[in-house]
Amino acid sequence: MRFRTFHIESHLWKTSAFEVVELFRQMALDRGLQETSCHDADVFVAIGGDGTFLRTAQMAFMFNKPFWSLGTGRLNFLPNNVPDIQKAMTDFFEGKLEVEELPVYRWLLGEKSDTSRSGFFINDLVVAKPGYDTTITLKVLVDGMDVMYAVGDGVIVSTPLGSTAYNLSAGGPVMDRAVKGFCVTPLNPHQTNLRPLIVPEEREIGVQVIEAYKGAVAVADGSTSCQLPVAKRIRIWSSGEVVEHLVNCDAMSFYERIIKKFGWLGS
Repeated sequence: MRFRTFHIESHLWKTSAFEVVELFRQMALDRGLQETSCHDADVFVAIGGDGTFLRTAQMAFMFNKPFWSLGTGRLNFLPNNVPDIQKAMTDFFEGKLEVEELPVYRWLLGEKSDTSRSGFFINDLVVAKPGYDTTITLKVLVDGMDVMYAVGDGVIVSTPLGSTAYNLSAGGPVMDRAVKGFCVTPLNPHQTNLRPLIVPEEREIGVQVIEAYKGAVAVADGSTSCQLPVAKRIRIWSSGEVVEHLVNCDAMSFYERIIKKFGWLGS
């Protein structure tokens, strides 16, 4: 698994990321690799934190290319977290990598015959009230069956990859990235009996706006958004598509990361 061309996405303002980018470029130049556009690159390279990882994953999926990540951010739940950055780069250039297939999920506003307002997400899709307006009431459906009314700020539909992001902050569970399913987490619900719900990925999830002063907004992966008027439903399902993430053999495992971040084994 060797590449001739690459495209880099990096953290937008951290000096530490810029320094790693320059090291990567120099090592790539020494080996005859060429930096190029998204269209022409064999592989995408993400150098930064979780946001950079996610942005690069989206681009890699759209251009049907694999991507490799290197964590230089604050949290680093998602990218390769390695003990030696220079060795990790050498392993990348020598093709000493494993492939992790990250599932891609689709959303559609309205009926499946109308694809004018549709898209994909890898991390999460949030349906929430706009701004600081009064509460909204949402209905959550699973395979067309009414399952939950959520009165509050909205709901998060998280993938396992995104479970350590907004979902975690909202009280949702941490999910192993190998789990095949969604987590539906209410946002600041007024009902004390509402709890996050794990749904298998073969199910279709629906979120419908029941009551809202100004409707709701749906935001996919924190970047793509659309307005949801009252009575409109957004449909969410597993597309069966994946984006390939290249993993260093000595990168921290999922459980090593959460043990380190959360201190579950004590000091």
